[in-house]
Amino acid sequence: MVIVDSEGQTRHSTVTSKIAIQQSSIAIQILCHGTNESQHRKDAMFVTLMMAMLVGAKPAALAADEQFSVYAPSQEAADAVLSEAQRAYREIANEWLSSANTKHVRTIIYIKANSEDAYGKSILVQRDSKRRCNIIWIHSRDDRDIDAGTLWHEIAHCVLADRFQGALATAIHEGCAARYDSGTRKQLIRQTTTRLAESKTWGSIIKLLESDAIDTSDVKQYATSIAIVEFLLSQGDREKLLRFGAVGTSSDWEIAIRKHYRYQNMNEFDAAFAKWAHQKYGSQAMISQVNRK
Repeated sequence: MVIVDSEGQTRHSTVTSKIAIQQSSIAIQILCHGTNESQHRKDAMFVTLMMAMLVGAKPAALAADEQFSVYAPSQEAADAVLSEAQRAYREIANEWLSSANTKHVRTIIYIKANSEDAYGKSILVQRDSKRRCNIIWIHSRDDRDIDAGTLWHEIAHCVLADRFQGALATAIHEGCAARYDSGTRKQLIRQTTTRLAESKTWGSIIKLLESDAIDTSDVKQYATSIAIVEFLLSQGDREKLLRFGAVGTSSDWEIAIRKHYRYQNMNEFDAAFAKWAHQKYGSQAMISQVNRK
């Protein structure tokens, strides 16, 4: 277990799963503050249960600073993930947020090793929620081989959540975070975008933007979100994209698209997107990219 004391010194000790679970419960009750005692209890019980599922009967390790708490099966893994999370948050925030004044909330990261599949998921802070923390789960086949792309993807979600706290469309969230994907997931998305670009079967863009949730196992929705973000970035910078996303989420997408990208309506936007996507992701475009390498 790693504890950073008030003088910035780091102390190491071994922590059993039982102690880790007890401390998680206390920490979450403090971090997820609010006036609703029932909500306190639900949040604490939920995260404590997840912690119990994570560590089982084996020893667990904790590495923490003023922003992150990382629980992992080994101290080496916890320390490594904490260091990478710090670097990822710093670089992603510098890349996406023009203002350095965005205040971060506590982010709790659980590393689950020996999983059949490697993936990540997160629960993000919301403006109207009593829970004032982000929670990330990283599933890995081996705690010595945690995929950095998965961690950066989830940290990107936290950066945007800390800034917008729910006031940014899920599709924009996913499209931005997916820029940090790597490996097999990135290859699968590339294949899907090529197929969708060739067949022009992207579906309704406005319905996707209006969706409160996207099932990331739905490769079509996920790939479309990525393509939308890439299309908008081809027509402006990141700050413009995020302003568009915030306005559309809080008011109306037709208003947002006219104000920020000067399309008269979503139908005009859809047509421009489909044309651009075919040029960028179509099979001929992919062949050209391969030949240039």
